[in-house]
Amino acid sequence: MPDFDGTGPRGLGPMSGKGRGYCMLKISQLPDEPHTGFAGLAGKPLTLYPGSPSADIASLKFRVQCLQVMLRDIQRRIEVLEDVRRRMCDLQPPTDAFQPP
Repeated sequence: MPDFDGTGPRGLGPMSGKGRGYCMLKISQLPDEPHTGFAGLAGKPLTLYPGSPSADIASLKFRVQCLQVMLRDIQRRIEVLEDVRRRMCDLQPPTDAFQPP
């Protein structure tokens, strides 16, 4: 909200806060379609055109690398938790052991 008075851009009302208003960009689903919206530019429309295909390829390759690192970290965490569970099971007394009254 430009003046923080609840009127929103162009005085259109309170629906423009917290990402619910007209300032949100419409993110296109097609790779060659631009993103459009108002994006907090004092009510002025904004259009972001997609980057070049080579930039898009580089971005996607970077995302793949990030996801691979995340997957590796998750797999390591699973291995650690399975190791802890296995060790805890080894420490438990057998069920036929003597139990005091």
